[in-house]
Amino acid sequence: MKDLVFIIYDAFGDWISANGMIRHLSNQYQKVYLIHDTPFVVPFCQNMFRDNDRIVPIEGMNIPHFDYDVIDLRVHEIYYSPGGSGIYFNKVK
Repeated sequence: MKDLVFIIYDAFGDWISANGMIRHLSNQYQKVYLIHDTPFVVPFCQNMFRDNDRIVPIEGMNIPHFDYDVIDLRVHEIYYSPGGSGIYFNKVK
């Protein structure tokens, strides 16, 4: 089973809105890494997902391997692909 890297704008409301989707995806993937650009959002997401060991909030792209899919919900802007050997999902592409 692969891992997933989940990227969204780093605002509290965005993470709250994506809560159900992230929990659903955690049943489809071994680990779901939540990527944060700002350090003060990490504890917020750690608390929100504290009941699910498969969901891992981290700051930056510090993924220990390259076998993962990516879901990037940031739209109307061009961002670099964070890498990985899996599929990159983004509305722009």
